[in-house]
Amino acid sequence: MNALQSEKHISQYNRIIIFRQGQFGDTLVAFPAIEALHLLYPNTSLVYCTNHFKSKEYVHGGDVARLCPHIQEVVTYSVEDSILQKRWELKEKLKVGKNDLLIYLPYYQVSQFQVVRDWFFFKTLNFCNMLGFKEAWRWAGYWRNTTDILPKETDRLLGILQSAGIPVESRDRCAISFDDDWGRQKWQEWGLENIPVLAICPGSKMQSKRWPIERYIKVGREWHKRTGMSLVMVGGPEESEIANEIISHWHGYGFSSCGATLTQTAAVLSLAQAYCGNDTGNMHLAAILGIPCVAIFSARAREKVWYPVGNRNVVLSSEVPCANCQLVQCHTSPPLCLELISVEQVLDALEKVWNAKIKNRNDNIYDSVD
Repeated sequence: MNALQSEKHISQYNRIIIFRQGQFGDTLVAFPAIEALHLLYPNTSLVYCTNHFKSKEYVHGGDVARLCPHIQEVVTYSVEDSILQKRWELKEKLKVGKNDLLIYLPYYQVSQFQVVRDWFFFKTLNFCNMLGFKEAWRWAGYWRNTTDILPKETDRLLGILQSAGIPVESRDRCAISFDDDWGRQKWQEWGLENIPVLAICPGSKMQSKRWPIERYIKVGREWHKRTGMSLVMVGGPEESEIANEIISHWHGYGFSSCGATLTQTAAVLSLAQAYCGNDTGNMHLAAILGIPCVAIFSARAREKVWYPVGNRNVVLSSEVPCANCQLVQCHTSPPLCLELISVEQVLDALEKVWNAKIKNRNDNIYDSVD
């Protein structure tokens, strides 16, 4: 199907159902593709279909998808259910019609077996119109057999749509629904009006992604000394203890929003001027909001795949023999790849993104005067 045929046909569908599995970051990296689809077809309803876990340990993809104002409906199924239970649940929830289109956006490590399995599964749900499977099949064969640097996941998903004939354009930031009133109330409570803020996320569910907390303490202290910026910690409830420990070393200029809801966390990040932290969902959320990020990456996954969207960011990583280990729990503590990233490197990166932000702000002022 060429681009003209695709555009002509897609505009006539009643609904576009986007299938994407995953949790916090896995969902957020699909937002640029979703927003690009909505801008092309504003009169077509977008439905996001994803899996959920019974455990509350994870930030479920369905909850994250509700941050996207372009999605009209979120449909989920339990990952623990049998294939027959999943089929019955989705058949009842989706009620597929002949004017519905499925767009398949699988995880980057998808196998060709999974692509075929999923194609048959969605056919049994009565989908007549499906895009993305040919592209996913080719990708599954490619990523396993190459040592090349892979694209960012945000770019790959846009590439699937483009290869399927949908003329979407790249997005550096996306619209997000957030609790602005809550964020501004916290800013007032903390006395942060008219004070620049650096958001910091020191946690991660994976030990293999955690930069040492004592280095975050040093970075925060030194950055405040250089710039006068206040520091606000973001993260889940499980990171509250770490955040409080770090803040105890920042006397009067550190605050914690750990444990806030997704919409509240998005509000905090929207009010910050910059972000510094590990490779987490909060990093992706900050980047999608257009906040320049200093992202501290371990070497557990393929290089570049999970880098934040946009070109305002600085990613710090190190080369180690054990790269792409895929470990959740590293054999060393802290992981060697993170141990090699120094406080000075992070501070230098913060200087770079902060100076670029100030220059961009000044350039925009001059442009408006002209």
